[in-house]
Amino acid sequence: IFSIFRILNYPETDINIDGIPGKEFSGSNIIADQILQEKAAILESQGQIYKLHILYYSNQRNAQADNLFSQVLSTLKFD
Repeated sequence: IFSIFRILNYPETDINIDGIPGKEFSGSNIIADQILQEKAAILESQGQIYKLHILYYSNQRNAQADNLFSQVLSTLKFD
């Protein structure tokens, strides 16, 4: 599941949510003459893969959307 973001050469960052390690990817791509902004977090816990992903069209990053993504990510809990 990481490979698609690596193929797109999105920078990746190690993350840890509620003790579960994972990766966060963030980047942009041009689709049909529009710029698609993406941010994704991928974690694996007890054999399950979790992905939180936000997409939006914009010429530049939307700090408010990225902050909201980070806030949602920080609320995740794993049993």
